[in-house]
Amino acid sequence: MRRKRIDEGEWPAGRSPHKRIAESIRMNRDLLKAYTIFALFTGVGFAIVLADWSSGYFLDPINCFTASASGWIINLLGGQSTVTQTHISSPYGGVSIAEGCNSVYVTILFLAGVFAFPTSWRKKWLGALLGTVALFVINLVRVATLFYLSGSNTWLFQEAHLHIWQFAIILIGGLLWLLWYDKIVKEPKNAKGL
Repeated sequence: MRRKRIDEGEWPAGRSPHKRIAESIRMNRDLLKAYTIFALFTGVGFAIVLADWSSGYFLDPINCFTASASGWIINLLGGQSTVTQTHISSPYGGVSIAEGCNSVYVTILFLAGVFAFPTSWRKKWLGALLGTVALFVINLVRVATLFYLSGSNTWLFQEAHLHIWQFAIILIGGLLWLLWYDKIVKEPKNAKGL
């Protein structure tokens, strides 16, 4: 009679539950490490962003920069906007960059996924840099589209702001992670020993 191996889903008879748990942890150590890093990175990142002191030192400058860059894009497209700190206005409409409008939350999730993944630090830092820039640029497109909708269709503005773009930016963050994995992390099939 052949004994089944542990990785086939069967545990040898006579093993205590504690030994089974310890063996399971040993077998899944890398996966548990990745989950732990992801959870810690996300928790620390969100704690920093939600702390009272972060507004003045961290979020307000990001919001002002997002407003300025979005205003520049809107003016480039002929929008005739004026930027005052975090508010973009024109005769046709206006938007304000508030706490959730700066792509910080999705960037934290993206970075947590990048730094939790077991790969080289070079690939992690490259992914972190490219992904953060991409999410910022995509967020500028988001702000510009919301700016144009604010003056033309209030109902569509609300739907796009609260539902469409909220879902889209999270989806885009996940797709950027997959793109990073596919183009930077994953070894080509013909690469041997790299």
